Amino acid sequence: MTSRHGDGSNRSGWTPGKVVTAAVSAVALASLVAAMAVARPAPSAVDADGRASSVMEQTVSQKLVESYCPARMTLADASQYGDSAFRASEGDIASSSRYAAFGAVYASSLSTLSGDDRGELADADPTDASAVRVLSGDANDGSLLQTTQLLASEDGNGVASSTVSWASQGDLRGLAAVGCVSPAFSHSFLLPATQTGWAQQLVVANPSSKATSVTVQAWGTSSQGRIRLAVSGTVAVASRGESTVDLAAAAAGQDALYVTVSSNETPVDALVRVTAMNGLTPQGNDYVTAAAAASRTLAIPGVAGSIGARVLMYAEQGGHASVSWIGADGATNATAIDFEGQRVTVVDLGTPPAGATGVRIDADADVQAAVVASAGGGQGGQSDFAVIGAGAAATVSAVAVPDQTDGTLYAVNATGDQTVVTVDAFDASGRSIGSRELTVAGGAGVAVALSDLGAQTAAVRLTDASSAVVWNVSAHRSQLDAAQVAAVASLAPSALTPRSSLVRAVARPGVVG
Repeated sequence: MTSRHGDGSNRSGWTPGKVVTAAVSAVALASLVAAMAVARPAPSAVDADGRASSVMEQTVSQKLVESYCPARMTLADASQYGDSAFRASEGDIASSSRYAAFGAVYASSLSTLSGDDRGELADADPTDASAVRVLSGDANDGSLLQTTQLLASEDGNGVASSTVSWASQGDLRGLAAVGCVSPAFSHSFLLPATQTGWAQQLVVANPSSKATSVTVQAWGTSSQGRIRLAVSGTVAVASRGESTVDLAAAAAGQDALYVTVSSNETPVDALVRVTAMNGLTPQGNDYVTAAAAASRTLAIPGVAGSIGARVLMYAEQGGHASVSWIGADGATNATAIDFEGQRVTVVDLGTPPAGATGVRIDADADVQAAVVASAGGGQGGQSDFAVIGAGAAATVSAVAVPDQTDGTLYAVNATGDQTVVTVDAFDASGRSIGSRELTVAGGAGVAVALSDLGAQTAAVRLTDASSAVVWNVSAHRSQLDAAQVAAVASLAPSALTPRSSLVRAVARPGVVG
């Protein structure tokens, strides 16, 4: 394990129910106090001793949004020893990042964990209500924090930022993509194998001014129940610092892992860097972010073009599930499985059929799931993979598309009813460059090339009044094709729906404080 930290300005995370004050503005508190001062007690608000009490409830909403944007992909062990022909090499690794803020935004800026300023997102045209704030850069010099102050907490306001890394030489050949993540007290991950050749680095960042410790737990494929880790399951994370855990060493020999990270003192950001090698031949790399909440129906878009797809599943309770391919004409059954509780299940679906845009899982118990999509055909047997998590539908959501990257938008409708969504595209200055309505049949999926939405699309926003569609963007770089490098990567959308919490206050006569 390693740890790095610095000093800087105070920052805090957001997790509903844990840090309510992070979402409460001074105006909201003042309004609440004033209302309590004049409120009359409800007829039922009487204590056992006959004294009346007044109960006030007010919804307070998040207006400060903070996101952690990781550094470019790196090798878990780049030590230079032994014969130069056999040393690990990052090759010509490069990266590109795009940061976007949507809707009613007062300000959005970037900084290092230690507080050093790295720029502010600009509003190219304040008179254009349809424009968004955008900033372009890279992730070569380390991770960054994006801090955004919203003017209003409502659908359509929020941030969506992302980073891609790529290489045409060395051990990181391929393409990796990740969206910036938000702090929380707990995170859970579905991860590929920890067999020989695989490396998995859990990265935990603490953006606050208060140090914390996190508890790491894991479940695997070899047996039911929690795995006894080969390293300590408690990790210290300094204030404004980062710590890493070698999960492949901590829980070796598994075909897949389910990992939970829980912070004891303050919300943290977390993700996992995964790389794979077959001897000296690269087999891919990707970032893995936290899995979506468990559900009995899950949709995972963006499997088209891959040469193989494996489903990873975890559930607290055992049950039965059916797995289907989703295409333009609806769903077709792929397989049916039984799964055990507290044990990771791996299902090899093989090559997706022509026209498949996603995977659907229907289970009789709540499950979490992800798909590992593979791309092959690289020079010298090189391949790549992407870990694509199950998505969650939102009324408004967005993806930032980094510079030097194009791709395809995949959307699947997990419900039985046809729905219509609106897709808006923006350029690198934040100006609107195109809009399109997509009709998605119940249980079906659609695909749209980003180039069809507008030239050099830098950000995409999807509005779905029915909250029925799950989507993502499969990233692509034509330069890797020209270099005969297999590449596959996926960018998940960020919901533009600020969180809110209900605050209840009870005032009793004679009670002070």
